[in-house]
Amino acid sequence: MKKQTDRNQRSELAQTMRYLSLVGHLGLVMIFSVGGGLIAGLFMDRWLETKAIFTVLLLLVGVGSGFTGIYQVISKMEFSSKGFNNDEKSGINDAYHEDDPDDSN
Repeated sequence: MKKQTDRNQRSELAQTMRYLSLVGHLGLVMIFSVGGGLIAGLFMDRWLETKAIFTVLLLLVGVGSGFTGIYQVISKMEFSSKGFNNDEKSGINDAYHEDDPDDSN
């Protein structure tokens, strides 16, 4: 009985960790896309001595790129009743999930 409870707790913890890793992944995709656009825009505006033309344009490109990246990550995922299962292309491993042959439930 205790063994099953421990497995359930590990399974819940593993699922929570997978969701947290997904949130972190999506956040980093958006931060780097928007930040990259902003930095590139500021650099271009200073180099070409323009107002904020390139900053605004490249910031919008960064936002679009970020949402595209988020869409790509989410579209590769398959949601199931146990949480989500990734395909190998998504870059997020399902390392905590183990099939236990002794588990008859």
